[in-house]
Amino acid sequence: MTNPLAHRFVFVRSGKKWLRIDLDEVSYLESQGDYIQWMGLPNADKKTPCLLLAQGQMDRLFERLSPYGFVRIHRRFILNLQHLLSFDGEIAQLPHGALPVARGRRTRLQERMDELLFRQDHQPIHFPLPQQTIQARREMSG
Repeated sequence: MTNPLAHRFVFVRSGKKWLRIDLDEVSYLESQGDYIQWMGLPNADKKTPCLLLAQGQMDRLFERLSPYGFVRIHRRFILNLQHLLSFDGEIAQLPHGALPVARGRRTRLQERMDELLFRQDHQPIHFPLPQQTIQARREMSG
């Protein structure tokens, strides 16, 4: 089995053409009825370019993109976690704007963020506890 992270691109059919899309350049996807907009990174004018508008279904596309760090955050949006700056429980903040996160999808977004809490060698990151917390725990147990 090949590592899905080794190939950070997909081919998408647009009309009669097949186009290669570099997944690192996709910040999110937005459903527009029977079409899906592949939104890129902001350009110099701070506008988010539409990389591609193609026919498709969000459910099928999400199945393909999920192993690459994409998460469904709303019935209209699929987010590339690589471009997520912050999440306050309702809104996913991107470098060029914000996207709503549906109530029923918030837990899954948090789970996917937790999954990414690894170093490059895929070992968990263990944050040292602040000295005051350690001292307080010793006082409570002792």
